[in-house]
Amino acid sequence: MVRVFWIVVLLMVIVFPSAVLTQLLMTPRSSDPTFDKNLEINPSSTPETYGLKYEVVRFVTSDHVRINAWYVDGGSSKSVIAVHGGNSDKRRLLPMINGFHKAGFNSLLIDSRNHGQSDAGSTGLTLGIHESKDIVAAAEWLSSDKQSTSIGVVGFSQGSSAALLAAGRSPLIGALVLQGTGYDISELLKRVFPFIHGFVTDNAARIFLFRCGLNFSDAWKLEYPQIKVVEDLSIPAFFISGSVDEIVGSDDVAKLFDVKSGVKRMWVVEGGGHSVDFDQVADEFDRQVNGFLEVSL
Repeated sequence: MVRVFWIVVLLMVIVFPSAVLTQLLMTPRSSDPTFDKNLEINPSSTPETYGLKYEVVRFVTSDHVRINAWYVDGGSSKSVIAVHGGNSDKRRLLPMINGFHKAGFNSLLIDSRNHGQSDAGSTGLTLGIHESKDIVAAAEWLSSDKQSTSIGVVGFSQGSSAALLAAGRSPLIGALVLQGTGYDISELLKRVFPFIHGFVTDNAARIFLFRCGLNFSDAWKLEYPQIKVVEDLSIPAFFISGSVDEIVGSDDVAKLFDVKSGVKRMWVVEGGGHSVDFDQVADEFDRQVNGFLEVSL
């Protein structure tokens, strides 16, 4: 009985807190099928608010999740897929579509699974692991329905992690712009919950990776798939980080940048946090990001 008691205590002290952290991480806090979330943008905004005609489009991923998106035709064979971060939706991407349009790109703004008007996935938030399938499906839709021959992806936070993993899945993706790309779940949890011991956050990361579908060995060794993909990534990639990012440290983004071979660029936005305020750096964003895409696609 004593042995059973201490086993139960051990599980309560170690496993239970880690499992709770994992559940918190994987639960979409602002998912709302009515598409009426509290964003810093008018809830009724669409591309027409920014003077651009658009189509509402839907396509289905390889694991049967229906994705909702806005498509703006730029009269080009080159297209940009824009992907928001966790607990947001495609409206957050609206301020940058005029820049894409002026640069001559078609743009596809997607709601990731569990967000906005897209369907829910079966696993909740996976920080890009399953959300990457949404981007692969978007690229396939652009190729088949709009005859796009060159496709780039601009992703933010979870969306950038998803974009990186999607590039490892799909040869249709020809260039990446990645802002605030997180991959080290344990470090992310330590920044969000600095009062929790690293042993607990490491185990939470292991549970998270296992629940996302990694095999037990890779999950236990914290073998993050983003590192494996970026090591073999051959397409051009532009990494963006805020200098005071409170969730994904600029050092984490720099590690991905260092591992990446071939054509790459990095921009550290001075004073920028995890959610870089692109309204404050709009002109520089358009110049750097669209300039990179113009020469990369």
